[in-house]
Amino acid sequence: MTSRMATLILMLSLAACGDEHASDDVRGGNADDDHGAHAAKHGGDLLTLAEHELFLEVVHDDDAAAVHVWLYRGEEMAAAAPDAPPVLNLVAGGATKQLDGVEGDDGRWTFSDAALAGEPEGARFTISVDGQRYVPAWEHGHE
Repeated sequence: MTSRMATLILMLSLAACGDEHASDDVRGGNADDDHGAHAAKHGGDLLTLAEHELFLEVVHDDDAAAVHVWLYRGEEMAAAAPDAPPVLNLVAGGATKQLDGVEGDDGRWTFSDAALAGEPEGARFTISVDGQRYVPAWEHGHE
C-alpha cells in the first residue's frame, strides 16, 4: 500500500468518526451563543439548547438563594414544557450537589439551596425535551 493510499484511508476514517458524535443522545448548550433577535424575557442568561429551536433562560436570585429557569421553543420564544422536571448539578463545598426543579404556575422552574446564595460553581442543567436530553453548562457572572 502506498503512503498516499494509507493517508487517504486514515483521513476517511477520521471523517467517519467525526459523524458518530453528531447523533449522540446528549447535547450541550452554550451560554455564549449569538442569540441575534432572541432576548431573555426575564432579564436572565439565555442558554441555547438547540440552535433556533430551544432556549433555557436562567435567572439567579442571590438574596433568595434560588435559580429560576424558563424553557422556550422556536424563534418566537414560546413557552415550552420539558419531558420531566429539570435538574441542576453544581459543586458546593467541594462536593457535587443535585437539585430538582420545582414547577411554578407560570412555566417557571425554581431551584432553591443555600449553595445558590453565592456564585454557583460547575453549574450544569439536565433537561429533556421531545425525547432529547440536553446538558448545558451555566457560567453565571455578575456585572
